[in-house]
Amino acid sequence: MSIENPRYLVAGMPRSRTAWLAAALSCGPAVCLHEAANGCRTLDQYREKIAGKGDASTTLSMMDVVKLWPDVPLVIVDSGYQKVLNWCSNQGIEIDLEVLVDARLALKRMAAEHPRALLVEFDWIDARFDSIFDHCYGRMPSVAERDRIEVLKLMNIQEKSLERFDIDTLPQLIEDTRRYT
Repeated sequence: MSIENPRYLVAGMPRSRTAWLAAALSCGPAVCLHEAANGCRTLDQYREKIAGKGDASTTLSMMDVVKLWPDVPLVIVDSGYQKVLNWCSNQGIEIDLEVLVDARLALKRMAAEHPRALLVEFDWIDARFDSIFDHCYGRMPSVAERDRIEVLKLMNIQEKSLERFDIDTLPQLIEDTRRYT
């Protein structure tokens, strides 16, 4: 059975506005999920969940998106890793700097190798939103969509809690993706 490709993907490190982008890119009948890999143990489960939709996710930095979805529009947000370190420190979460450096390098590599990648600097998301939207949907936002985005630009949209994340399934999903690449 063939599973439909996602409509587009948005990849970034934690604290790179993936939740905001998921909200901003969800318009009309189109939905952009946020961290859709959460709870998926296999690549097929993840692929079924995102079929025909978008996904804005930090998990994508751990997948070979170039081989898995070479024809799918991909937006990569480059936020650096200082924001992540600061946030983790404020939350009392220990994180290995090497893991963050590896994730950022993976995203940079993805941006260089993926044929449909659009790299956007974190601080330029608002200014470049029309080009992000066009990259994902192949058209510019309508007047109503632009009005909605202007309202969203005033908002800080993020996960309320990390408790919803099933971190036990992530290694299984990442290992399963290696079978396909």
